Amino acid sequence: MRFRVLVWALPEMLSGIITKVLEYEPDIDVVTHVRPELSLLQAVEAHLPCTVLTSTHSQSVEKGNVAVARILLAHPELKIVALEDDGRSALLYRLRLERVAIEEVSLDRLLDAIRKSNHGMGVSLHG
Repeated sequence: MRFRVLVWALPEMLSGIITKVLEYEPDIDVVTHVRPELSLLQAVEAHLPCTVLTSTHSQSVEKGNVAVARILLAHPELKIVALEDDGRSALLYRLRLERVAIEEVSLDRLLDAIRKSNHGMGVSLHG
């Protein structure tokens, strides 16, 4: 299986280093030549990558989670990795569907699950 990686709006030096490294990976196709007037969503739609490597300072990421969420909702399998300019740390954005089995549900467990799910905590509805 081959993976298509879109390198988008990274600082030039970091983009060059990452591209050179990825080009030697036999299972990765790197897309770097993206028209600069394209938004990230347009670039994703034009090139259909599995993963986007971008900067934490790119417009789509700086606009916040709403812009990233729109892209991920349009392309649910996509992963966006936003690298810091020094290339040492990154943020991973992905759309993750979570499924929890509901067996015997008590009112207390249901209320606890509602509260935990709204605070980003793990949810367990079984005893």
